Amino acid sequence: MDSLQKLRQDVGISLVGPDISLRVLLGASLIHYQAPKHHPQAQQLFDDVLSKKPNSVEALLGKGRVALEEGNLAGAIDFTARALQLAHGNVEAKMEHAWALVLNNDVQEGKSELQEALHLVDGKDARSRELISEIWWRLGKCLWSEGLSSSTLLVLMEENDESRNKAYTAFVTSLKYNHNYAPAYTSLGIFYANVANDSERAYRCFQKAFELDAGEAEAAERLAHDFADSRQWDLVEVVAHRFLQAARKRVSTKRELSWPHRALGVAKLVYCIFE
Repeated sequence: MDSLQKLRQDVGISLVGPDISLRVLLGASLIHYQAPKHHPQAQQLFDDVLSKKPNSVEALLGKGRVALEEGNLAGAIDFTARALQLAHGNVEAKMEHAWALVLNNDVQEGKSELQEALHLVDGKDARSRELISEIWWRLGKCLWSEGLSSSTLLVLMEENDESRNKAYTAFVTSLKYNHNYAPAYTSLGIFYANVANDSERAYRCFQKAFELDAGEAEAAERLAHDFADSRQWDLVEVVAHRFLQAARKRVSTKRELSWPHRALGVAKLVYCIFE
């Protein structure tokens, strides 16, 4: 921002376009970095953009993402709905509004919007394939939670089984478009562990997710449990330390994570006992 200000002074021209673009990019980068430490700064940047360009879809989406990270689902739905109203064909606006609905327990409406979002991307370039991968993972999360409103136990079990298998297909499809998408590996690991009872495949999925992104909380925690069960306390320490290092850079504010500290404490205690 300082270099842009200097360029303004040198040429004597107000560079509104680049200024807005830089503020949007900087605000977006501050959403997840050491969250929620920089959320107020990100909000200020998006507000500055909206004061100059009230119809900025990117700024509205930025405010929606901050609201979502802070657990303000009503705010996230409102901002993303406004962005979607301004740009019906914007796939990211559709995705973010749909996901806010899903997290607000409006799963059916959110799933419908995610399916619509699939038709807005062609998958011909790397960025669009990444978007398709994320949409399929989110669809899988929707499918995973379906069937839970059934009233009878038999129907509930049948629907759960069907929805879990459909979710599995969605997670696999996600990885076909982006084989480095860590959340899909985590979700597949949960499927193998909880549904297929295949602990070996579950372990491989969690390991892959953790290798790709040490901040994958569910994968890291399950790996730590597996290593603890097999008394591999040195590996428990490695997983906990790596996760905490990733968490310092970005961690969701929606979940309090204390297990890494407990894991490190138990590992140290074990070392003290057997030294």
